[in-house]
Amino acid sequence: MKATVRAFLLAGAILMAGCATPEKPVVVDSAVTTVTASAEQLLLGKHRGASIYERWSEEKRTQFLKSTSPQLAVKTLGLNPEQVASLGGKIPAPETALCVVIWDAKTAKIVGMDGYIVVTPPAKGVPARFGPHTAIYVGSL
Repeated sequence: MKATVRAFLLAGAILMAGCATPEKPVVVDSAVTTVTASAEQLLLGKHRGASIYERWSEEKRTQFLKSTSPQLAVKTLGLNPEQVASLGGKIPAPETALCVVIWDAKTAKIVGMDGYIVVTPPAKGVPARFGPHTAIYVGSL
């Protein structure tokens, strides 16, 4: 009888463990606002994204391309005077803000024309949200 009860409890524990799913972490938007990225920011972002991606092993690149969002968030040039003026005081210290663009590994191009303004960058190598995009933040070279 004890063996039957133990077997029943063990089976129940295994079933419960299989049903438990970890909660997904809440992903907050890393960007406080956006600006239209300059041609120089877009070009540097494209170069950095491609360079970082090419440094990865073939296996890592293959896995990344199979992910649901194969995009990199790349730090580019700081804000230019026109961009600072367009912010109209939305951020307290524009000179310390980062401009991040999104590089897509499938197309090897920058996604759109937006520069995502980041005051506190996320940790490198982890997914973060930038507007509608979830991308791996890689910073710069």
